[in-house]
Amino acid sequence: MLIHDRNFKAAQAAAKRAIELEPSEPVGYLSLASVMVWTGRGREAVREMKIAMRINPNHSWIYTGTLGFAHFVSGQYERAATLLEEATRRNPEAYNYLAYLAATYGYLELLGEARKAISEVQSIRRRLKKNPMQLVYLTDWPFEHNSDREHYRVGLTKAGLE
Repeated sequence: MLIHDRNFKAAQAAAKRAIELEPSEPVGYLSLASVMVWTGRGREAVREMKIAMRINPNHSWIYTGTLGFAHFVSGQYERAATLLEEATRRNPEAYNYLAYLAATYGYLELLGEARKAISEVQSIRRRLKKNPMQLVYLTDWPFEHNSDREHYRVGLTKAGLE
């Protein structure tokens, strides 16, 4: 919740405290990686996600998707695509990761795949009775820096989202 309130300092402090209290619990590292992704520190987020996934090799799709998004933020689109594809295969309803995947495909110029991912996001959001465009557009994404929001927007535009 702290991240979505854009209280990044408090979110980072809470994640670091969780790691300090229980270093063998992967959720603290996942939380810290999430803060790092939204504050534009993708490479640091990758490092934290690798720790979390090493602690729990039977991790959920959320870990794979967060690692994929960290690679996207770092501009490592091929690695991001592989991980985001795996996460969305494991949970086809994970529309946020499908949106990240669409932006990734946009940068990779895989336009057919990008448009399919956007269509799936919109379909899921309609089924959930949510605005099908709200999360694809950038109003609710808690990026700290406008440059990161713009990076994501450009990927979606390249993907064919108008």
